[in-house]
Amino acid sequence: MKLTEIQELVAAELNADPWLVEHHVTALAENKADIENEILRAIAAVGISALVVTPEFTATQQDGGTLAGTAAVRIALYEVPATNRTRAGYCTALEAAEHIARLALGWGSTTVESLRQAPVDDEEGGITAELALSMHIIHTREGEETNTEESEA
Repeated sequence: MKLTEIQELVAAELNADPWLVEHHVTALAENKADIENEILRAIAAVGISALVVTPEFTATQQDGGTLAGTAAVRIALYEVPATNRTRAGYCTALEAAEHIARLALGWGSTTVESLRQAPVDDEEGGITAELALSMHIIHTREGEETNTEESEA
């Protein structure tokens, strides 16, 4: 499985979660062509958004055309409290990150590593919450089947 496929899979899983949908948290895969504008649209609409990135892969085993290892997956939630918390049914970035961590506990071959929250030095008074996950994946040569140990998030 490619890192970009992991981003898309995780974002789709989050966008299908009823709790996140109810709280208007939109997850975006970093590899989208117009990601900056997508993020700005989500923040302008409701004041919160989640970005799924895969910044690192560490190989643990190589055998012929098969490569196994651990992919770092980061889900960064950005919230503008002045926009987000003025609407009914909101959740904070931290609450959303905690919910996603609970979801990730049920994803095969996924480990929750950490969750951090921090203020952002921006004009909007933003807050970020970052959830760090690791996923064990297996990648085979192009054209062959690829999978994670449990196949899906």
